[in-house]
Amino acid sequence: MVTSIAGPSRLLMAAVLTTIAAAAVAASPGAQQADKGEQAMNVSCTNCHDLRPIQTQALDTEGWTSVVAAMVDKGAMVDKADLAPLVEYLV
Repeated sequence: MVTSIAGPSRLLMAAVLTTIAAAAVAASPGAQQADKGEQAMNVSCTNCHDLRPIQTQALDTEGWTSVVAAMVDKGAMVDKADLAPLVEYLV
């Protein structure tokens, strides 16, 4: 007698795919926020310097907020709506 494992396998595959899809949806807002922060960094920060000074910093939210504010004071063009995503990305 041959038993089919297609039914249980399909159910398992459906459960796995549902879990992956749910995780992707849950991660989307954060990913979009990070993308916005990364885009702001690539547009605003790299106008004056390369990424190395940014990559070598290990600052918390307060530290990056101070650095970003100082850069804006020096003329960095960062839209106000991009400040929070930028700082979050840098942290």
